[in-house]
Amino acid sequence: MVYDRGEIDKGVVLSQWMVDEWGDDIRKWLEYWALYPDAYLDAIHDDEEDKNFHLYPYQRVFLRAMARYKTVSITATRGTSKSFSIYLGGFLRCAFNPGLKMCIVADVKQTVITTAKAKFNEIFEHWPLLRFELKTRADDGEQGQKKSNDYYELLFKNGSILTVISKDNSRGLREHSIVYEESAKIDELSHNEILQPMMTIDRREPDGTLNDTAPHGQSVYITTASEKTCFMYSKLLEIIVNSVVKPNESFIMGRFSCPLFLRRKWMSVLESWEALKTRKRNRIASAE
Repeated sequence: MVYDRGEIDKGVVLSQWMVDEWGDDIRKWLEYWALYPDAYLDAIHDDEEDKNFHLYPYQRVFLRAMARYKTVSITATRGTSKSFSIYLGGFLRCAFNPGLKMCIVADVKQTVITTAKAKFNEIFEHWPLLRFELKTRADDGEQGQKKSNDYYELLFKNGSILTVISKDNSRGLREHSIVYEESAKIDELSHNEILQPMMTIDRREPDGTLNDTAPHGQSVYITTASEKTCFMYSKLLEIIVNSVVKPNESFIMGRFSCPLFLRRKWMSVLESWEALKTRKRNRIASAE
């Protein structure tokens, strides 16, 4: 919202003259950040106050994929910040796409609600400016964060809604995008007959037009590895094929190995791992 001689809700002073003068540049930056959300995070991050935090390269790839592709599949080991990445990616998609309705679902209700509260608090610690994207009771008449034992919801000033919920409580919702956390635990019936049918309407721009380049009906699957007998393994194979046949719509990334992350600055974990192997060798030697 632009005031003639005042501050907008995010604390940046704008005038009609400034918008007319710099409107094209502002538009270009917004278009760039919408496709490169990690660059936006770099721009608003306080490197002096938060010196020890930075995004890993694979997190940047994932955030960009989530901003561009209709179908995204990520399979990664534990300790790769999967939950943090999807909540951050979902938040940025809602911030840059007015009126977007996104839902993050998981198999277990209490787990997904607890995780959501913790991860969004962590996100706001690293990027405090993102908190100003949410509604406030003082300015908008309602809180931007709604919590209960069944769901966690974020209401954005631009009309977007990000809902975190379990698959058992998702009936009746209408969404533009769905993120499946620990997707390997989602069964075929829930996926095909309850969750995917929620995306029946494409998101329209504020002027009512339909953006043909936007990832309408987006499905994001992120999980640790599981058995080949689960339903999501067949879905994984489908996405692999589509990433070849329709490379502009599908993106897949996986096969993260534990040694890779143990060698990347996590030396304390590596040392613990080596200690466990040494202890195991000593037990074998004692038994012999």
